[in-house]
Amino acid sequence: MLHKIGICRCKSEGMKYFTQDCISQKIRLDDNLPDIDYIVSSMVDYEIISVDTIKTIKGKSNDEKYSSGKKAVVKIKFKQKIMYISKIQDENVHIFENYFYHSVFVVIPERIEGTDTKALVKFKKLKPIAYIEDIITKNIGVRAILNYIHVLFEIKYIPTYELCYTIHSSFKNSNIFTCFSDGSNNIQNTFYEKEKVMMPKWSQVGKEIAFLCYKKKENQLCILNPQTSFIKTITDKRKFALIKDFCWIDNENIIFSGKIKENFELFSINIRTLNYKQLTFSSKGVENFKPKYLSKYNKIVFLRKENRKNSLWQMDRYDGDCKEINSLFNAKDFCFTIDGNHIASIIKFSTCSCGVVILNLKCHEENMVKIPDGINLVKKISCSPSSNLIAFLGGNCNKDDIYVYNLDKNSLENLTNNNKGIKIKDFTWSPEGDKIYYSSNGLQYYNISGILLSNLEKFQLTNIEAENIELSYRPCIF
Repeated sequence: MLHKIGICRCKSEGMKYFTQDCISQKIRLDDNLPDIDYIVSSMVDYEIISVDTIKTIKGKSNDEKYSSGKKAVVKIKFKQKIMYISKIQDENVHIFENYFYHSVFVVIPERIEGTDTKALVKFKKLKPIAYIEDIITKNIGVRAILNYIHVLFEIKYIPTYELCYTIHSSFKNSNIFTCFSDGSNNIQNTFYEKEKVMMPKWSQVGKEIAFLCYKKKENQLCILNPQTSFIKTITDKRKFALIKDFCWIDNENIIFSGKIKENFELFSINIRTLNYKQLTFSSKGVENFKPKYLSKYNKIVFLRKENRKNSLWQMDRYDGDCKEINSLFNAKDFCFTIDGNHIASIIKFSTCSCGVVILNLKCHEENMVKIPDGINLVKKISCSPSSNLIAFLGGNCNKDDIYVYNLDKNSLENLTNNNKGIKIKDFTWSPEGDKIYYSSNGLQYYNISGILLSNLEKFQLTNIEAENIELSYRPCIF
């Protein structure tokens, strides 16, 4: 009997999607081969024939086996060469070649980095790998072989450019960069010398990046193709004196807040045809800004400033019906959960006091989040992709921290617990909601770090000297 252990070593660290299998076979020698005396060696190689995804049940069995609702099915061709010794004196060394097919499945998430795994397979971003760990080959008599092959199968996600950010190196200059989720493969996508780039935002399918480009006293809305570095300006400075902010509606349409005369009105624009449409028509001196799109209900939610007070409004995308969300006044910023059930707003109570109010849109109940003592400034708020967590920046003149409010548990947690002097400029969720990436000055200058929500472990992505960094994580890859 021939027994080989630890034939192929694999790096178990960081392996997420895998399964183990034992392939057993009883093989008969070809008729033209002589009888076996004893086996000398056995070598196995493999070839991936195909990989596909199938839908399956969701849940966990009594024996703790988990099913996510999606499996990767891999078809493999194994090639085995068995060398053995026969009792024929003149020609006693022989090689028997054995070819066979095998199918295995690996439980994978329905989405990885916000992307359907079926699309990842199509574009070859999920790579199946087989690690042959153990081979037992034994002859049964002189004409048959008993074969056991222990294999570890892994489905490996091939990373791509997922994080985009602007590095502000001076008060007048900034550029867009992209990198992998671990900070590697960093590339520069724009090469402005005097312009200032702000608010980078990936499109919903992750093919383009929209941003505001400031030059002198004007700014315009631009689109960047990160694969080609081609930049297209989509707003006309002759029509819009200033663009305040914007959001993506779908892959071809953007809503932006543009200044016409003394007002900031909302407009929609098609980034291919550059046709635009005015959505709001306000009285003199009114500002409509910070639009966000609730795709589930086709609603545009935005802030309106009138008589020095902010209020939250919503508009139907198609019929233009517009009404105020009466219960949320003096809002500075807001976000809504993807399921559309909650809106969370940063409310300004006084010059040096802010709070977070969560409105349940189903029952119209308000919940005031209890802000820790010593926090007098709340800025930027964002809901997780899972819809049950709300993150915001809370701080004072000494430091900033990222806080996460759990809607299910009605609890608030300080994720970063920074030391005195640490300030945070921006943050963004990963598409799976298991990490938050943020920019802070923990190394004197601003750099990008991340934190795992499972154990609050921090990790650093960049080591640069930036005066400010704005972040956007790619919502999906294709």
